[in-house]
Amino acid sequence: MGIGSISLPRITTSITLLEEPGIGERQNEFGFSADIRVFCLATQRFRLLQELNGFIRGSNVWQRPASYAEILRKVGAFVPPELPPAFVVDTFMVPFANDDATGLTEVRIHCETLNYDLDGPYALIQEQYSPGVEFITMPVEGANLFWDTAATEENRIKDDERPGIPVRIGSWQFVWHHIGSLDVDYLASISAWDLPGTVNDSRFYSPRTKRVFEKETLLLESLNLTAETDSIGANKFQLTLMLAERRDTWNKFYRGGQVLPQPMYDAAGEVYKPFTPTPWGNLLAKVPPGTPPPPP
Repeated sequence: MGIGSISLPRITTSITLLEEPGIGERQNEFGFSADIRVFCLATQRFRLLQELNGFIRGSNVWQRPASYAEILRKVGAFVPPELPPAFVVDTFMVPFANDDATGLTEVRIHCETLNYDLDGPYALIQEQYSPGVEFITMPVEGANLFWDTAATEENRIKDDERPGIPVRIGSWQFVWHHIGSLDVDYLASISAWDLPGTVNDSRFYSPRTKRVFEKETLLLESLNLTAETDSIGANKFQLTLMLAERRDTWNKFYRGGQVLPQPMYDAAGEVYKPFTPTPWGNLLAKVPPGTPPPPP
């Protein structure tokens, strides 16, 4: 089972354009937005707003908001092929006075480009990835490291001369938007609330950065489930995962006499892992088919 199922919008309500499209269109380096005015029968206004804004259907399928292009097609207007993918983010209703006293409502629709995708294999996912380094004091005790090519005791690096070395780390925020109650049941089924403090036992993928995270390089720091309400008053949720990356894996450590991080062993000769590798199910994006295998 996956998290964040999505379906296309269904604009079944009859609408009529009030003004020519293009009047309220704006575009800059941060994205595209558009305002469009339509009217519908007053008795159908709430159904139209639900169809425009999107809502949770059933237990876990989010019927996404209508796009600006889909609204233009619905009213029979021309859709430029270069039109950016903007979606409904706000609607506003006002009474519309009609000469024949027909009960109509004007609906003012605002569309914008979003910071996450609404189609494709990684829909509803928003990310922020920040690679960096931390500095640790190099453990040179027992290591044959010197300040000169002459490997003499005088040139040996002493304990109080140990330099700092960079360790490659990162932070990754992974957000699922618009998940339903069935997805929350799935989180409970994999004991998601007990996963913070564990590390990944399988590879995962960052769709935005196209980065593969190898086994045991991710530590789940926190998992935040925020309850929200959709356009029909039903419950939906936003799931935010905060992860810490350590390129050398979380279960290898620096020790004296070694330049590279090493695993630890218990008395039985088994590798001791203080950070428990744990299945995380579908909490994160899976590695795409055809991705090269991890390095040996």
